[in-house]
Amino acid sequence: MSDVSNFMDVQSGDVKEPEVLSPGEYVFLVRGYKPGKYNNDKQTPYVRVTLKAVEVIASEKEQDLTNIKTVEEDFAMTEAAQPIAKRWLTKTVGVDDEDGSATFRELFEKALGSQVRGFTSIALVGKNKDIQVAKVDKFAPAN
Repeated sequence: MSDVSNFMDVQSGDVKEPEVLSPGEYVFLVRGYKPGKYNNDKQTPYVRVTLKAVEVIASEKEQDLTNIKTVEEDFAMTEAAQPIAKRWLTKTVGVDDEDGSATFRELFEKALGSQVRGFTSIALVGKNKDIQVAKVDKFAPAN
């Protein structure tokens, strides 16, 4: 069990709200992934990839990456959309699957810790479109 006494005594004024990544070009670290299903009529399967900006290549404003929200990217996993995820994993991230025998689970596992370049913009989300999040518009290999 974790010790809650330390953070329970932190003053709320000392807590910094994470910042949204400003539009620009960044190197991201693939930190995690989680499969799920959209809450729609078809229960469309997806994989949500969590990315952490680790390097600023170009940005509209000065960015301190220590207090930046992670970026999430969804890949629909329908039969028609699977080639997009496969291309991202093998061509952009650089995961090796030369013989085509790896499962998507194995490919996403191999992607953890890899770096990828991303070009971001700001998107408004939420029921009232009042929440700002960074959105990756385009990916490229990190090297």
